[in-house]
Amino acid sequence: MVEKIVRVVKWIKPSSPVLKLNTDRSCINATCGGGGVLRDYQGRVIMAFIFPLGHGTNNQAEVVTLLFGLKWCIVNGVSSIIVEVVSLLVLNCTIDVWEILWRIEDTVKEIKNLVGIHDIPIQHCFREANKVANKLASLSHSLTHVQVYSHFNTIPRIVKGILNIDRWECPSFRVIKRKANTLSFDLP
Repeated sequence: MVEKIVRVVKWIKPSSPVLKLNTDRSCINATCGGGGVLRDYQGRVIMAFIFPLGHGTNNQAEVVTLLFGLKWCIVNGVSSIIVEVVSLLVLNCTIDVWEILWRIEDTVKEIKNLVGIHDIPIQHCFREANKVANKLASLSHSLTHVQVYSHFNTIPRIVKGILNIDRWECPSFRVIKRKANTLSFDLP
């Protein structure tokens, strides 16, 4: 028997004056890219980016995309931010819950250094609450160089609708299918 659990999930606006950075990655046939968006307490876009990476793994793409977003914020004087990522592996490696995989070790150490120096919290979010970053990441496969958007009007049209849905606080539904964890059998 399969049990379905349905949860209402939505992107949560940060408290003023904090900004929220969401990042995600996309990999198709080992070609990877990333995307991210920085938004304010009203859900308005401060910055969004699409980052083609070339050949790599999901985890490499995830950490390189996160590092790009963090560095952009720091270089541009954005100090009061919170970061949300979908990857529990990246989150748990960054906050020292899990051992760091050797392929991403240098990048994770750099992220940990920046997060520590600038006191930036990183937390997990469900993919249903990270649709903007996910869509931006998926667009990376059609680019050859980094795109940074600093105004809503310049963002790809396909992403604007998702941004508005988040801004209006419209929920998504997360459906989790779980198999029953009990064994039943007939005795002979």
